[in-house]
Amino acid sequence: MNQLRILGRWMRLLTIPNQSVAKGWDEFDDGGRMKLSPCCVLMVDLIEDLVRLALPTCDIKDHHLDRYSERVESHDALSRRVCQTKVV
Repeated sequence: MNQLRILGRWMRLLTIPNQSVAKGWDEFDDGGRMKLSPCCVLMVDLIEDLVRLALPTCDIKDHHLDRYSERVESHDALSRRVCQTKVV
């Protein structure tokens, strides 16, 4: 799980500190609903953590997606912009 969190952070994903549900496939009934069990409580905790961590980032997504390395002009683009041949 720790390696997945590290990979997620490198890909600029929101990662939560809790673990996933072990043997989650055993926690569902025949109708596809999760059984009321300690694993269900853990799942609700995971979802609450995700919402708690994601809500503050909703209004400032542009701030999180704006990177200097993606904004900086290349040398050629800067030269074309600065070294204009005709007077404007």
